[in-house]
Amino acid sequence: MLDSIDIGSNSTLLLIADFDGNDFDIKSDKSTITALGRELDKRGEFHPDSMKAVSDTFSEYKEELKKFNLLFIT
Repeated sequence: MLDSIDIGSNSTLLLIADFDGNDFDIKSDKSTITALGRELDKRGEFHPDSMKAVSDTFSEYKEELKKFNLLFIT
């Protein structure tokens, strides 16, 4: 089982899949708009609401990772 988390300027993605050497069998594919890049050019730092959105998304993704026994930290 493989997992990937992608933190972008607009969204945070989670992909969980099995790979048999040829094909991926996607088990979970989530996308959450977190707007981490919102006002970054004006503020010169991440917006507090966006940082909270990413943190909340991590909490949600943590629960998803637990379902597949992929969480190795608490």
